[in-house]
Amino acid sequence: MATQAVKAVARKHRWFHGSHRALFEVANRLVQETGDDTTELLFEVASALHQNFYEDWMPLRTIQRSADAIRRLRECLFALIVKG
Repeated sequence: MATQAVKAVARKHRWFHGSHRALFEVANRLVQETGDDTTELLFEVASALHQNFYEDWMPLRTIQRSADAIRRLRECLFALIVKG
């Protein structure tokens, strides 16, 4: 869900978002545009969770805290999508 929200923001800005690297570049551009690095940092957490899905290296408490961070990321991104 977080990745889809990043893609939606990218589409709104007409930014390329067709690779994993491009998604990180979108997150970086959002920092440049907003002056707030929260979105980029939370996207990094989302990426770690995605990796953990395949590799299972995070303890449960870390996953739970990361899930809270992803909810915050979605809120930030949805606000950017709605914002004119």
